[in-house]
Amino acid sequence: MRTKLVASVFLCMVNQAFADEPNLCRDVETVYFSCASENKVISICLTQGFSPKLGELTYRYGVKDHIELEFSSSYADLNSKYAFGSSSYAKGSTSELAFTLDDFTYTVHQDMHVFRPNSSGVFVERKGKVLAYKACTHPRQSHKNRLFDLEKVGLLVGDTRGLGTLGE
Repeated sequence: MRTKLVASVFLCMVNQAFADEPNLCRDVETVYFSCASENKVISICLTQGFSPKLGELTYRYGVKDHIELEFSSSYADLNSKYAFGSSSYAKGSTSELAFTLDDFTYTVHQDMHVFRPNSSGVFVERKGKVLAYKACTHPRQSHKNRLFDLEKVGLLVGDTRGLGTLGE
């Protein structure tokens, strides 16, 4: 009986920890990706009811009171401003959403696997060279939608570049 109680308390604590994952999405947006990375938050948000006439897909980085970087696109410009790659196999998937701002390319990735560690975060590149990587503290987000699900909103699906698997 004591083992069941301890297991139940542990599961409640884990579920609460994931339920409290931070995000920078607004009340009228749906979270497609969000995680803590050190003392910052990385979020991909989509306006609820997103359509050719309504809303934006938005990347945000920072904290609630101080967004350091925000990049948005309407439906009309979605595929010219963002590059989306996704691949899946029987025991996992890899998804990447990238955009370029000035000379910098930002690639948010989410790698979900059964038989090896999950990873997610954002790579910052300049002229094809990785300058920084902000890893997510908890690579498996518990949001209803995942980065992988962005293919349903009108993004053209291309190949992943495999950035999330660097260092393996």
